[in-house]
Amino acid sequence: MKIFFMQIRSRSAHMFSHASQTRGAALIILVFFFISISLAIIQTATIGALVELRTYRTIASSKAAYAAAEAGVEDIFYRTINSKPVPVSESLTLDGATASVGVAPISASQSDVYVVGTAGNGEVRKLYLSISKNRTASFSYGAQVGEGGIIMDNNVDIDGMGLANGDIYSNGQVVGGTNVHVMGNVISSSSLFADQIASSTLCESDEAVGKTNPRIDYAQSFMLSTTTASIDLASVSLYIKRNNGPTGANIRITADDSGKPSTVALATQPLPYSSVATTYGWVTVSFATPATLDPGTLYWIVLDATQNASKYWYWCRSNADNYATGTPAYKLDSSTSGAWTAVSGDMAFGTTFGGGISKIDDVDVLGIAKADTITDSHIHSDAYYKTISDSTVDGASYAGTPTPPYVPLPISSSTITQWEGDAASGGIISGDCGVGGIAACNTFPLSLGPKRINGNLVVDNGAVLTVTGTIYVTGNVVIDNGGSIRCAFGFMGNSCIIIADGHISVSNNATFGGSGVSGSFIMLLSTKEGCLGTSGTGCATNFSAIGIKNNVTGALFYTSRSLIDISNQATVTAVVGYMLMLQNGSGIMYDPLVANISFAPATSGVTGAWNAVRWNEY
Repeated sequence: MKIFFMQIRSRSAHMFSHASQTRGAALIILVFFFISISLAIIQTATIGALVELRTYRTIASSKAAYAAAEAGVEDIFYRTINSKPVPVSESLTLDGATASVGVAPISASQSDVYVVGTAGNGEVRKLYLSISKNRTASFSYGAQVGEGGIIMDNNVDIDGMGLANGDIYSNGQVVGGTNVHVMGNVISSSSLFADQIASSTLCESDEAVGKTNPRIDYAQSFMLSTTTASIDLASVSLYIKRNNGPTGANIRITADDSGKPSTVALATQPLPYSSVATTYGWVTVSFATPATLDPGTLYWIVLDATQNASKYWYWCRSNADNYATGTPAYKLDSSTSGAWTAVSGDMAFGTTFGGGISKIDDVDVLGIAKADTITDSHIHSDAYYKTISDSTVDGASYAGTPTPPYVPLPISSSTITQWEGDAASGGIISGDCGVGGIAACNTFPLSLGPKRINGNLVVDNGAVLTVTGTIYVTGNVVIDNGGSIRCAFGFMGNSCIIIADGHISVSNNATFGGSGVSGSFIMLLSTKEGCLGTSGTGCATNFSAIGIKNNVTGALFYTSRSLIDISNQATVTAVVGYMLMLQNGSGIMYDPLVANISFAPATSGVTGAWNAVRWNEY
């Protein structure tokens, strides 16, 4: 028995010893794995940190290489525009990075600069700069028009050379007429915006307008408050309906006269009863000649009606004064002086400011048509619009599409100022030039430019003027009776310019040409303002800033503030203007080479200011 228990104790001790050894081995393995995992984590973190550090060092070194390259570009540009010596090559060092600069003169008016920046770790950045005394412009369309829109009538064709089509892009309406064809696309945009503050949209009570004395004429005052500058009132919207067929109504915009509408209208537009339904709806009246309004100033919308007990209007109003800026009133006759009678609440109205109406009307379009409204037109391809009526679309129709984007005219006022300076740098002529001009500037054939002419320029009776540099005329430019103007051959592929502060009149078989090298054209540009087709002082034909008629061919024409009038078989290469009118067999034959055109200040390129044409990495 004793021996038996001794054996049990011996076996128990052995088993306990074995279990202890097992637990110790497991603990050692666990510690080993913990240490291994920790080392792996530490190693991974260390490698990641080293990689990130190297990345940061590479980025920093790359930035240093770019900074050095940029310093080289700026050094050459500074030397060039300040008439300092420009080396063919040079090397610069900046904060441990170096820039190797190479200058490749193309001509006296253009150079290309190539710079390679290298940092200490071998990172490389390359920059390219093209500098030129020439200035580029983009004539992407046969006709590009501002908010004034384009009117075409009587056998007008817009076409293009080769595979190009004569496209139209207008920031206003495009109105056609008899036998008007556009071979390319027609896009009508707008810069209009609704003044959400100058509005009242609640309809709670009827106001009968023109039914019973003295409630014949109604008015609502309002104030432009969303801009800080004067702007055109393009249209007003009234929430109205009609009873039967009233006649004789007009919408007038007036200034405020001591709390009532003035008797003098700033703008007037008829309100045809056919545009108004017998149930309430918003009716928009667009002004053919908009009024220019000032912010923070009170104005009035006047519905000027004719009395008829059975044929009259309803203009809905709110019961409460929800538009605090303005008030409504009525009067027997708005054209006479005297008091108005106040009305509670506000008439339901809205205002739209800006310029241009997005509309295509009565045009045969072979390409795509895009506008808010398309009427009486034949679209041979696809049509994009909000509303369409009395039109045929051969392609796909996309109703409810947004207004096409507003596109500014391609030449800025600062560029025109630079061109005027280019001309003046070649000298000033005091007096008229050309036919009937002062001595030494009246003998043909005549070569001229760069020059500023403080007077008029006349090229008449078969005279030939060769433009050798930019010409700036402070008066008018007249080319008539077979007069001819062309760029000198030295312009090569560049184009030349004539600028006038006055009007430009071109007629009777006048001709134009570039240098004779492909891509060279002549552009005539007028800065005259206020010649908008109905009035103006010192304008050309039909109150235009540029008048072109009677078998004229060629050239680019540009004005950003007035009308260009083209008529009687005249055909131009491309045209840009605030307003455009084509009629009587006139047209545009678009040359795609004017899509990106370069204007040089002179044939030698030695005048004018340098500018950066292109600056990028390569």
